[in-house]
Amino acid sequence: MKSNLSTAACLVAMLCAVAPAPAQDGLTEEEVREIVRSALAEQEADSGGEWKVGTKNHITFESPDGQFKYQIGGRIQQHWTAWSADKEFAAAGVPLEDSTYLRRARLYVSGLVWGNVYFKAQYEFADSAVKAADVYMELREFDNVKLRVGHFYEPFGYDVMVSDNDSTFVERTSGESGETPNRNMGFMVHNPYLDERGTWAIGAFRPTDGNGKVVNDGHLSYTGRVTYLPMDEDDGRKLIHVGAAASWRDPDDGLVSYAAEPEARKANDVIDAGTLMVDGVALYGLEFCGTMGQFSWQSEYMASMNDLEMGGTADFEHYYAQLSYIVTGEHRAYKRSSGAHGTVRPQHNF
Repeated sequence: MKSNLSTAACLVAMLCAVAPAPAQDGLTEEEVREIVRSALAEQEADSGGEWKVGTKNHITFESPDGQFKYQIGGRIQQHWTAWSADKEFAAAGVPLEDSTYLRRARLYVSGLVWGNVYFKAQYEFADSAVKAADVYMELREFDNVKLRVGHFYEPFGYDVMVSDNDSTFVERTSGESGETPNRNMGFMVHNPYLDERGTWAIGAFRPTDGNGKVVNDGHLSYTGRVTYLPMDEDDGRKLIHVGAAASWRDPDDGLVSYAAEPEARKANDVIDAGTLMVDGVALYGLEFCGTMGQFSWQSEYMASMNDLEMGGTADFEHYYAQLSYIVTGEHRAYKRSSGAHGTVRPQHNF
């Protein structure tokens, strides 16, 4: 759908055109309309065409030359959970109670300015609190690298790179909550390579709270990830993804904890290792995923190696595998810009 958008420059032009005319000139309504039409025509001629307005999945605005793009969107996800579990769960301090709640309620605005500066501001409104989710700016002016600064996911782990709108199951894996770094404040350089057959990303981050505020001294963590597609055929219907990631972390107060949430919520942590006093933490991850027509799979291995303050180490491992099949015949899309699976939009009825 196309529509004329009167910009500030256009409004100024119209006001300038009308303002000099004295009251006694007695401009008719048709003369005023003609002035407005002329100003609009002049503005459209200067811009080279009409702005494009779209309403499919998001509200979008795009300038005629493609140098300015804006998008408004959001999501509402509500969970209903019914549990059936042995009494031993409750006896062990893990009560599983039926519940319903808002899992996510987000609004965002994003855009591209002058063709090379991308921005996104997304906020979470669930749990009766406003929290910063993705809030960052990204400079895309350079040929072989993009620079991102703000609050966003560290480049570690495959499951977190897949949007919660596109994940295979309702929740991400328990390892995501236990070992994967969350959104933090920092900067990152990244880019695809080999004609988007792979991606790389590396950055430095400071731990933040739910509002994007740096806590304590804000010691830096260093995180990187690389991916590659050894198979990429039939427009993405046959695809194999491999990846690896690593992160070195220096906790501000020397305290870390590991807990695994169930893959259906709400419920208490099913595994909790307690709090550890450490000198440093090293995280490692491997990814193996793919698509074969209607089938897709996703698997990861993660390891957390903790240098204990009192000497020795405490290591934790996590691994999982998921398999899915799309009954309506489509294949699971793949986002080459981020190196992760994307949205599935059914094209046929089942």
